[in-house]
Amino acid sequence: RDGATQSSVARRLGIPQPTLSKIVRGQVDDLSLELLIRIAVRLALPLAIVTGSIAEEAGVYIGKAQSPARPNASPVNDSTRLALAAAVREMSPAERLAAMARHSESLVELRAAGQATRQTAPKSAPKSAPRSGPQGAR
Repeated sequence: RDGATQSSVARRLGIPQPTLSKIVRGQVDDLSLELLIRIAVRLALPLAIVTGSIAEEAGVYIGKAQSPARPNASPVNDSTRLALAAAVREMSPAERLAAMARHSESLVELRAAGQATRQTAPKSAPKSAPRSGPQGAR
């Protein structure tokens, strides 16, 4: 998009130019997921990997870049995010994948706990209709 050649972008990403050409053309079936994740990380792309029991719902999705202006910005949140990003950059690809797997497992556990809580929570009684007539009016 910025007018750079595929060769210069491929050098910057540390991949061969023909591989970049395949990615640009959407021919990624023969490329490893690890390579695609490494490229996404090097480009600082927001990335989500979705797995599940339904194959049609699984995939890798690249989200839109985060807007620099955040309505709920906080110094603690900002410093934590920067520290996390620095730590991730220092991880090897294998460490990143392991961390991602642990994160996914945690999300599954949280979701299961939330569903269990909803199933055991007492149902709230239906709200009674407002009273009418002289007793209900004030």
